[in-house]
Amino acid sequence: MYALSGFCALALEILWFRVVDVGVKATAFTFGTVLAIFLFGSAAGALLGRRWADRLARPLLVFTALQAAILIYAGLGALAIAGLPVDTPVYEWLFGYWRAAQGFRLGTDQDFESLVRLYLVPTVLMGLSFPVLQRAVHDDPRTSGRKVGVLQAANIAGCVAGSLLVGLVLLRWLGTMGSMRLLLGCGLVFVVVGWWHHGPRPVLVAQGLALAGLLALLPGQDTFWARMHGLEGGPALFEEDASSVAGVTPQGGRFWFVFVDGKSHSVLPYGDDEHTLLEAVPALIHPAPVEAAIVGLGSGNTAWAAGCRSETRRIRVYEIASPQMRLLRELNRRESFPRLSRFLEDPRVQVETADGRHALARQDTRYDLIEAHALWPWSSYSGNLYSVEFFELCARRLKPGGVVCTWAPTPRLAATFTRVFPQAVDVGGLLVGSVDPLPLDIAAWTDRAQAPDVREYLGRHASRGVIRALRGARRVDPGRELSLNRDLYPRDELAVP
Repeated sequence: MYALSGFCALALEILWFRVVDVGVKATAFTFGTVLAIFLFGSAAGALLGRRWADRLARPLLVFTALQAAILIYAGLGALAIAGLPVDTPVYEWLFGYWRAAQGFRLGTDQDFESLVRLYLVPTVLMGLSFPVLQRAVHDDPRTSGRKVGVLQAANIAGCVAGSLLVGLVLLRWLGTMGSMRLLLGCGLVFVVVGWWHHGPRPVLVAQGLALAGLLALLPGQDTFWARMHGLEGGPALFEEDASSVAGVTPQGGRFWFVFVDGKSHSVLPYGDDEHTLLEAVPALIHPAPVEAAIVGLGSGNTAWAAGCRSETRRIRVYEIASPQMRLLRELNRRESFPRLSRFLEDPRVQVETADGRHALARQDTRYDLIEAHALWPWSSYSGNLYSVEFFELCARRLKPGGVVCTWAPTPRLAATFTRVFPQAVDVGGLLVGSVDPLPLDIAAWTDRAQAPDVREYLGRHASRGVIRALRGARRVDPGRELSLNRDLYPRDELAVP
């Protein structure tokens, strides 16, 4: 029983973090915050149980009831997310928050009300269960050491099994809601054991009925994730596996946004935002880009723009959130996006499910273009793509005359980039640099942008934006001396002033 308790506890922790990750639009501080609350709740419950357990006449009955209550609570939470009316007090605020592209930036935003609403997760029942079960099994001081050891070993084994099975297997096979249904089934096991030992007590009958009802009423994947993206239905698409929750949602009729773990990453159709500039600009600055590497797929907009030059023969895209490509293919089957179709059918494009930095480090391939714009600078692990060491890795993977491009939303990021590429140019908020001399040849760049094949590929609107950005290109001025982003101290990610 204690092994099953551990299995449910760690399985729930993984599912809770998946939901919290999407629901709060996580930053680098979210995991530590959730883990701290999880441990605090467990400790508080254990301290409460220490005073209460000695007075229990039927500790095993209480233990099984507590375990079932944990799972009933979790199921009710999921049901509430998917089923509450949108105008319900408190929930209305959350629903509007989920619809936003970005959210509350824990670590920099001092909005305490948002912190309380988004991050408090009750786990006291888990902690309360531990001393209650100890009370149920300890009947002889001479065997207490062995029993404590066996119980803890069983619980740890269950925790390991729960985290591995849910985290690596069930999220891919069953998704969050399917995994929750499996855990509700485990709750029925606790009810049956309590019934077996103590008969059909009212609390067990009520919990059995509650668990059975939740199994029948728990929402499906699409319904649940639509609500957690601020939608009440409609044509949105969602995919989930161990790596992430990805979705494409309609916005204002014409546009579709790509979300990964609750945060907006890109937009469709192509040609209407900065993602087109992000790869079209370096592709036009380079005299003849043959091979390009892109870290981050998003909607495919950036990778599509990289193909604007006829000289380009290969575009390799690294994307760690594996559901995204499946979503784009499904969207292409349902909606009419000619440029998306062209991108998906382009034989030059190779999409690899991988961590982009790790892939660049382990391969010896050299590129004419390398571009990275996979994460907001305050997202978890963004420091891996905005550090001096990452830019140095990119420099080592360039062919002679090759260029690297990154988005630069912070002064520190610009200073970090120019530490590696001192001759960098700023083109519409994008930084382009090279280890070789990089002349500020605006006339040649705009001539390439005005070539008929490039204009036809990008379209009139995108071509105008690219030409306008190129004409405004200037040398980067890092400004005052700033502390840089390093692998071991990613200051932008950690919101350091």
